[in-house]
Amino acid sequence: MEKKAHILIVEDELIVAENMKQCLDRLGYGVSDVVVSGEEATEKAQELKPDLVLMDIVLRGAMDGIESADQIRTRLDIPVVYVSANANEKLLERAKRTEPFGYILKPHDDRELQVVIEVALYKHRMEKELRASEKKYSTLVEKGNDGIVIIQDGLIKFVNSRMVEITGYRKEEVLEKPVVEFVAPEFKEKTRELYQRSTSGEKIPENYVIELLSKEGQNISVEINGSRIEYEGLPADMAIIRDITERRKNEEEIRRYQEHLEDLVKERTDRLKKVNTKLQKDIAERKRAEEALATTKAFLTTAIEQSPAGVIISDAPEGTVRMANQTALRIRGKTRRRLITIPWSLHAKNWQFYYPDGTLFSPEDLPLYRAIKFGETFQDVEMFIKQDEGDKRWILLNAAPITNSEGEIIAGISVFDDITEYRHTKEALQESEKLAAQGRMAAGIAHEINNPLGGIKNSFRLIKDAVPADHAYYHYVGRIEKEIDRIARIVHHMYELYKPDGERVTEVSVNNLIQDIVSLLEVNCRTLGVSVTTKISRAPLVVNLPRNQVTQVLFNVIKNGIEASENGGGVEIRAAVVNNTLRFSVADHGLGIPKDVQRRIFEPFFTTKSHIETGGLGLGLSVSKSMVEAMGGRINFKSKRDKGTVFSISLPLNPPKVDERDSNP
Repeated sequence: MEKKAHILIVEDELIVAENMKQCLDRLGYGVSDVVVSGEEATEKAQELKPDLVLMDIVLRGAMDGIESADQIRTRLDIPVVYVSANANEKLLERAKRTEPFGYILKPHDDRELQVVIEVALYKHRMEKELRASEKKYSTLVEKGNDGIVIIQDGLIKFVNSRMVEITGYRKEEVLEKPVVEFVAPEFKEKTRELYQRSTSGEKIPENYVIELLSKEGQNISVEINGSRIEYEGLPADMAIIRDITERRKNEEEIRRYQEHLEDLVKERTDRLKKVNTKLQKDIAERKRAEEALATTKAFLTTAIEQSPAGVIISDAPEGTVRMANQTALRIRGKTRRRLITIPWSLHAKNWQFYYPDGTLFSPEDLPLYRAIKFGETFQDVEMFIKQDEGDKRWILLNAAPITNSEGEIIAGISVFDDITEYRHTKEALQESEKLAAQGRMAAGIAHEINNPLGGIKNSFRLIKDAVPADHAYYHYVGRIEKEIDRIARIVHHMYELYKPDGERVTEVSVNNLIQDIVSLLEVNCRTLGVSVTTKISRAPLVVNLPRNQVTQVLFNVIKNGIEASENGGGVEIRAAVVNNTLRFSVADHGLGIPKDVQRRIFEPFFTTKSHIETGGLGLGLSVSKSMVEAMGGRINFKSKRDKGTVFSISLPLNPPKVDERDSNP
C-alpha cells in the first residue's frame, strides 16, 4: 500500500486554510499542520518533516511565503507549491528564483490541486533519484580502479582521478591537449592509426596494450578498452585504461620463475636419490634416538623414584596423580593404591596436607592444584603431613607447572623435603639456649651473693668467739652458723647450673664441621634466598676442641648472618689457624646493626627478631659468648650501616680447664 503524503498548509486566511484542509482530506492526503506565518512555516517544516508544503506567497509577519519557501527548500530539501491569488509579475519573478515545484492560483478546484501536488511530489522524487544516480556514477568514475579518458577531435576532454594517479599529471595539465602527447614515442603511430580507424567507423580491437609517458618521463604499460560514445552532444571516444605495469612485471617474473622451476625440478630429481638414501639413514638414527629417549625416561623415572625428596606428579587439567615416589609414600605412610589415580577432590584428604596452624588444606588451595590450574609456582611452602598414627612429618614444598613446547600446561610437579628432624633440632637448640641462659642467670646471682656471704661468714666467726657459752642467746650462735652454711650450699648448687659441663676435647675437622652446619641451615638459605660461601684452606684443617660447644657457637652466628642478609645476598665464612689460635669470621651483607642495638647484642633475652617466625628467644649470642669465654676465647663484631656485619671468633687450641675452686663460696 502506497504511503499517504503529508502536507503542511501555510495560509493566513483561516477560511481559505480550512477549505484547503478539507480538500486535502477528500483527496486522501494527510495534513501535518496549518500555520499562518513564514517564520512558523520554517519551524514546523523543520519539526514535522512534511512531504510537501502548500505556501501562500503573501503572509503576515516579517517573512513572506517566498522567503520561507527558499529556506525550506535549501535547508530541508522539501518541495514547495505556491498557492496565491496574486499574479503580479514582479512577485512571480521572485517566486521562480526559489525553484518551486508548482504554482496554483486561488480559487482552485480539487482536481487542479491534486494534479499540481502529484506532479510536484513526482518531480521531487525523480530529482532525488537523479542526484543519487549522478552521485553513484560519479563515484564509480572517480573512485574506480581504472583510468577513464574521453577524447574528441584528438583532444582530451575528460580524465578521472585514477588517470591522474597513473600518469602523475594534474587534470588541468592534460585537458584540451592532444592525446598522443602522453603516449610513449614507440606507440604514437599505433595510437594515431587506431584513433583514425575508430573515428571513421572501422572496427578496432576491444583491448590493446600500449605504453604511456608519466610526468616523470617513465614508461607505463597500460591495457586500453575503447568505445564510441556521445559526450556533450557530440561523438567522442572513451578509453578505459588499466595500469598493467605491475602485471607485466609479474608476468616476466613468472616466466623467469618457470625457467627457474624447470632447473629446480632437474636439480630436485638428482637430490631425491640422495635424500632417499639419507632418509634410510635418518630412520635408523631416529630409531636409535627413540631407544635413547626410552633409556633417558627410565633413568629419570629411577632418579625420581630414588630421590631423597618426595615427588608427586599430576596430569593436567584433571589433576589425577600420575606418580608418587617412594620418599613421598614413606613420608605419608601409605601405599600407591591409596594415593594415586584418585579424584582431585580427595588429594588434600588422602595425602593429609595441613597448614602449620593445623588446618587441613582445601583441594583448591593446594600448591600443586594452583600450579596446574593457574600456572603458579611455589617455593619453600612449610606445611605438615599427618600420618594415620597421628605423627606429623613437616615438609618444605615447591610446586610448578610442566609445559610443552607450545607453552601449554600438561602436568604439575611437587617436590618436598622432610624437615621434621630440622624442626626438632631447632626447637631443642632454642630450649638449650633458654636453659643455658637460666644457668647463666643462676651463676650470676650466685656470684653476687657469694662475695657478701663470705664477708658475713668471716665476720660471724669473730663474733662467735666473743660470745660466752653462758650467754642467754648463745644457743642461736650454732643455729646462725648452720644457716650460713646452708646458704653457701644453695649458692654452690646455683653455680653448678651454669658451670661448664667439662666437655671432652676431641679432634675436630673444621672443614667438615662448617659443612655440617651449612647443610643444617640449607632450608633457611632457600627460604630467604641467601647463598653461603666458605673460604678455608684446601688442606684439611684439624684441631682439638670441644666439638659440641664450637658447633653451637658457629650455628648461632651463621644463622644470624643468614637472617640478616637481604634476598639475593650472601654470607661468607672464613677459618684459619694463626699463632696456635683458631680464628673464624662470619660476614653478611645486610643492613648492619644499629648503634643503639650494638651495646645490647650479647644480653640474654634481647632480640630484634621476635616479630618473625624464625626469630629465637634472644639467647643465641648470649650463650655463644659465654661458651667462647669458657673455652678461653673471644667473640666480637664490627658493623657498618648498609654494608653488613662481621663476627670474629678466636679460640685458643689449648683451652683452659675449668677451675672448680672458683665454684666454692
